[in-house]
Amino acid sequence: IDNELHKGFPVGISYCSAILTDDKYVKGASKKECGNHASMIVGTARHTNGQCLYVVRNSWGLNCKNIDPSYTCKDGNIYIPKEKLIPNIYSTTRITSE
Repeated sequence: IDNELHKGFPVGISYCSAILTDDKYVKGASKKECGNHASMIVGTARHTNGQCLYVVRNSWGLNCKNIDPSYTCKDGNIYIPKEKLIPNIYSTTRITSE
């Protein structure tokens, strides 16, 4: 993921939707229990504490009303800690204009 972002390519992801609504969610549930969701990682950011965050553009639109309030969410872009997102990703796809 980081290599593709560094090259300027967003990365499509299929992942556990429970992490969006519950930042305390712990990996381990099956797709059926957890929910499957698709979004794009469009970049990275640093939290004020130095933690690496992925900027996830949510497919739910621009509002953030269903997102766990402990995440920063602006205009449908959710800032999720890398170590929280990575274990909950089922698959990735490099997005290109080709």
